[in-house]
Amino acid sequence: MPIWFAARTNSRRQSAPCPGRHSHAAQGGLLMETAVALSLFAVVGTAVLVGLSTTHRSGALTESQSVAENIARNQMENAFAQPYAAPPSAYPTIATPSGYSVTASSLEYVLGDPNIEKIVVTVRYSGRDILVLETLRVPN
Repeated sequence: MPIWFAARTNSRRQSAPCPGRHSHAAQGGLLMETAVALSLFAVVGTAVLVGLSTTHRSGALTESQSVAENIARNQMENAFAQPYAAPPSAYPTIATPSGYSVTASSLEYVLGDPNIEKIVVTVRYSGRDILVLETLRVPN
């Protein structure tokens, strides 16, 4: 057998790694990959939850403003159905859904002239002003 062949076969003799064992470098890489994946999932999950929370709040605000607008329109129609009340005065209020309240007041538009009144309808939800609607009215 030639020498070069014997040298070649001797250099190939290395111990094969055990199938169940990983080197320390491979174990550390697996730990890093897991940590990065968990961090990524946490960031994405937080972003999704913040987006859902914002959407929920926006929907609730839109709903309360829509209800307030309907209450204000109905209250304004009710005020115009009442006889003219010389300012300053108040008009009777309509029934409102739970949590809402409404006021309708009559103010002088031009000081000293009771023939033009400014009707101000204020809708409140949970004690906060949600909508203020104003218009002018003259006696019939």
